[in-house]
Amino acid sequence: HGEHSPSGSLFSYAFAPQGVPGIMNGLSTADFLWNIQCNVIQQLADKGPCVIVGRNADYILKDRPECLHIYTFADVPFRATAAVADVIGALLVPTGAFFPPLTVTAVLRGILYGIMLKYVPEYMAKVIDDPKKYQRAWIGVCAATTLFDQLAFGMLLQSYWLSLLYGSPYTGMMASRVLQIAILIPVEFVVLVFLPRLTDKLQPFLQSSKKGR
Repeated sequence: HGEHSPSGSLFSYAFAPQGVPGIMNGLSTADFLWNIQCNVIQQLADKGPCVIVGRNADYILKDRPECLHIYTFADVPFRATAAVADVIGALLVPTGAFFPPLTVTAVLRGILYGIMLKYVPEYMAKVIDDPKKYQRAWIGVCAATTLFDQLAFGMLLQSYWLSLLYGSPYTGMMASRVLQIAILIPVEFVVLVFLPRLTDKLQPFLQSSKKGR
């Protein structure tokens, strides 16, 4: 999947398969490839001027003062157009391990959390005046969102895509993900419950940073 993690879940690398014994030094395949990627990028930078696009080069070369890091972005309509073009291109002319259904799951999860974190608090603030009732309602929203995300997207849908990708039985793929989902549900729930408090505390710092720029 290029620079993507093994799945769209938190702590996905904790469940990544281990590499070849005696060759990868106990590292997972992803970590072993990461080390190779770091070495190649460092060697290219040592040889002289070069342009490296992506591959986490900005992080790998962050301690080199001579490096110029550039971040390019576009407005939302252009990003959406590029995403659609990427999926269509992968369907028409497949050139790698990119699997569009996994992107669909990521998009659906993004929509779910976008609605949950943006619009639900605004609606709750309009209809609930009591802070205690608001907190209880927010905990319920976090619980419902977590269960829907992990069970509908993580267990049912993602298992189906992975079964198609690897040619494995659907029920067997779901069974192999039960432990992962069971661990991620409480972790994700706690993160969602305390995320607004964390962002509220960080907001003054972020605003001061923008003014400083």
